[in-house]
Amino acid sequence: MTTTSDFDSMLWRALLVGGIITTAIGAVLTFWPDIAISLIGWLVAIQFVVLGLVFMVGRTITGEGAGSVILGIILGAIGIWVGVIAFRNPTGVVAILTFIIGAGWFIGGAVEIFDAVADGDTPARGWVIVLGIISALAGLVLLFYPVESAATLAVLTGVVMLIIGIARIVQAFQVKGRLGA
Repeated sequence: MTTTSDFDSMLWRALLVGGIITTAIGAVLTFWPDIAISLIGWLVAIQFVVLGLVFMVGRTITGEGAGSVILGIILGAIGIWVGVIAFRNPTGVVAILTFIIGAGWFIGGAVEIFDAVADGDTPARGWVIVLGIISALAGLVLLFYPVESAATLAVLTGVVMLIIGIARIVQAFQVKGRLGA
């Protein structure tokens, strides 16, 4: 049976490790966004190749029927092909992901604006419209400048992760201090 002091002992260590990892990732994103973006592109490429192989091998081994095996081989080949393309241009992969995020922000913002304008009873209607405009404009920036926006998003995410990581480290030592250890 785990006691409260055992839990607190594990908690402060988990908070410390999580804080250190979060701070480290935040530092990389903040101070070396180009490296971080490239790494993300490489990781996505690796994921496509691995998933492609899993589809091919998995469907072939299970032998659930000729159609399933053929579909698995086709999907696997597509995954491997996309992965190889991603290896050739990892920054392009991140630009595509940024473009997709931008499209989501733009569409979401537009929907908020149209909903608030169409429904006069929307709570906090003015704020919904303002936030919709901000979201739509931010989405347009990502759509028109995906590579540059990816670097900006990396830096902003890094700063937030630095703040959260440092706060977790402080929290860990506060929990440790509560233990009297």
